[in-house]
Amino acid sequence: MEEVFVTRNFLSPHEVSVLSREVDDFYRLGFFKRAGIGKDAELNDNIRTDEIMWLDANRQTPAQEVLWKKIEIFKKTLNERYYLGLWDFEGHYAVYSPGAFYKKHIDTFKFDDLRVMSFIIYLNGNWKSSDGGQLRVYKNGECVDIEPRGGTLVSFLSHKLEHEVLVSKNTRKSFTGWFKKRSV
Repeated sequence: MEEVFVTRNFLSPHEVSVLSREVDDFYRLGFFKRAGIGKDAELNDNIRTDEIMWLDANRQTPAQEVLWKKIEIFKKTLNERYYLGLWDFEGHYAVYSPGAFYKKHIDTFKFDDLRVMSFIIYLNGNWKSSDGGQLRVYKNGECVDIEPRGGTLVSFLSHKLEHEVLVSKNTRKSFTGWFKKRSV
């Protein structure tokens, strides 16, 4: 299984709107921090320039409760269909301001293979292709660009597919997460 799965309307327009407003509020309140790379979250403007806010499963807002429930159902479905042994997940809101990007990478750490499945849920209303910020996924020497349209879920195996976020020309918002296997 090396495919990229794209599910349109994973979230309803209303759910996207509520979560998007929540991202805006948290951003305005200063809860977002520059995203780093690697386990040590090293800042590197040549590789990544987005801002993130990690979510805590034990401190959910009402909007996040809806999101968490849908993600749990998605995890259960993946386990039933593909026997992936997904146990837990971690995730954050991400904001790509105009000009922000994330260069080509894989979602696992060098000495940590707990992340099994990566997923992104877009929280943009009325996104246009000219707004940029596409997710570019590389597979077998080719690439596929996926528009960050509100409500869309994109998922793929964390250790298999290289991907990047192209330069955003408008503010791009998402919830990005990783299903993890149980640590031993």
